[in-house]
Amino acid sequence: MSDFTQEMKAKLAMDSLIDSCKILADLSGGVEHANGYDAYFAPETFWYHRVNLLGGGDRPVEEVVEEIAARVRKGELPPLLSWCGWEQNGRALRRKLTELGYVPVVEQIAMFKSLEDYTPWEGESKVEIIAPEEVEGWSVKTAEFFPKPPEVTGLMMIADHEACDFMSWKEDGEMLGGTLLICQGDNAGIHEVSTHPEHRGKGYGKALMHKAFTLATAKGCKYATLQASPMGYPLYLSLGMEEVGSIQNWIMPPQD
Repeated sequence: MSDFTQEMKAKLAMDSLIDSCKILADLSGGVEHANGYDAYFAPETFWYHRVNLLGGGDRPVEEVVEEIAARVRKGELPPLLSWCGWEQNGRALRRKLTELGYVPVVEQIAMFKSLEDYTPWEGESKVEIIAPEEVEGWSVKTAEFFPKPPEVTGLMMIADHEACDFMSWKEDGEMLGGTLLICQGDNAGIHEVSTHPEHRGKGYGKALMHKAFTLATAKGCKYATLQASPMGYPLYLSLGMEEVGSIQNWIMPPQD
């Protein structure tokens, strides 16, 4: 991967997020491609129902977000807006979004790892790939572990999707950690990584990540990407992932 620039790696990390949104949107409200942005309609979810800004277009980004905001107010577009750290004048964009009524939700860290020389770790052996009928309970637990808005309805829609593998670490039948792997082409997107708050620091997260790397390699993926929270960031670094950029997420609150 020596020929990959940091910008290319950051785009791949963003692509794995968009891949997950597209899979859900294709099963729900569809995808709209516009000049300067794409919209993914998955209203059964919070996180995957969003608009993604596209960099390098032929329109000023301020003009693009003005259009998006106007359409959000009309109920024509999802309220969640995201973009990778491509925008050189990021401060100006943030000011514009604030003027338009957007508020920041979370800034994630775009991370990348080459799988070309990956060696499996024996500690991953206790991680299970769960059956589709278990995804509902898995989704409820994952939301509790973060915590975050539950995505039960949306994730159940992709429970048996060929690109998706839900994994968990169980002790005495109780789920203590989980993750979701979505493989699209060469890119293995790792999502929903979570561990029970009372069982962190025991290696469950490490085992889940190694299981995802191993399965991705078996499926022919050449790299793994994810969007990290500050809490998960040290774990991903320790596993050889590198920070390659940032992913911004903003939302338009409901209008009075």
